[in-house]
Amino acid sequence: MPVNTPTPTHVIKRDGAIREFDLAKIAVALARAGQAAAEFDAARAQQLAQQGVLPRLQALGPVTPHIEQIQDAVEATLFDAGHRATLRAYIVYREQHRKLRDARRSLVDVEASMNEYLQQTDWRVNANANQGWSLGGLIL
Repeated sequence: MPVNTPTPTHVIKRDGAIREFDLAKIAVALARAGQAAAEFDAARAQQLAQQGVLPRLQALGPVTPHIEQIQDAVEATLFDAGHRATLRAYIVYREQHRKLRDARRSLVDVEASMNEYLQQTDWRVNANANQGWSLGGLIL
C-alpha cells in the first residue's frame, strides 16, 4: 500500500450517522473474537487491525466507509490470516446482531402502529368508516 493512501477519518453507522473512525475499536472487536475462539490475543488483534483491516479500508480510496464495509474487511482479514474458528465466530456474532436489530425494528413498528391506531393518526383508521375501535380496524 502506498504511503500516501488515505486513512479513513470517519465511518457511516447503520442508522446513517457519521462517527469518527477508530481503529482501536476494530482491534478490540478482533481481540474479543480471537479470545472467544481461543485463536489469538489482543496483540495479534492489533496487528490484524493495523496490517490487515486498515489496508483494505485504505484501498477503498478517499471515501467514508460504511460499518458493513469495515466488518467485511475484518472477515477478509481473518480469512486471509487463517483464523477460521474466529472467522466463524465473528460471522455468527454478526448474524445474531442483525437478527436482534431486525427484531427491535419490528417491535418499534408494532408500537408505532398501535399508537397511530389509538391516537387515530393513521389514515387507514379514518378512511374506513365501517370500522370502529376493533381488532379489524387495528389490522388494517
